[in-house]
Amino acid sequence: MRKTQNKTGRHASDHDKELAQRWVDVYREAAASPHQRICLNPEEEKEHHQFLSYSDPEPLLRALQDFAKHGTFEFVDEVGISKMLVIHDYKALLASGMKSKQAIDALVDKYAKGPRTIERWLQGYTSQLKSAIAVEKEKDGE
Repeated sequence: MRKTQNKTGRHASDHDKELAQRWVDVYREAAASPHQRICLNPEEEKEHHQFLSYSDPEPLLRALQDFAKHGTFEFVDEVGISKMLVIHDYKALLASGMKSKQAIDALVDKYAKGPRTIERWLQGYTSQLKSAIAVEKEKDGE
């Protein structure tokens, strides 16, 4: 008698697999850091810093719970980590020498989002960056 294996059903999309890998990468980065935590938004003022601690699985558990419920990581963003990851990638692309438009195009491909969505996600970061530059210019002018 031939045994058949149970079918596993549909697999997660490549986008969801990438997001899951990003969660793993962020937690591994936190585990490797000296205090086992990382700042998700180091460009912000100190009082607005958000940290992810390796010893606190709650954000990851929330993401997994929502994945189990909805079948995607797409809207699992209570802690803002998806946007933080996009901002982190954007900064890395700019640091590598890419122009803003090229970086946004690369993020559109990577995150399977429309350019306007990526621009909206980056809008808060870039407006804060512009404000910080303006403050520095004021200080230099004094």
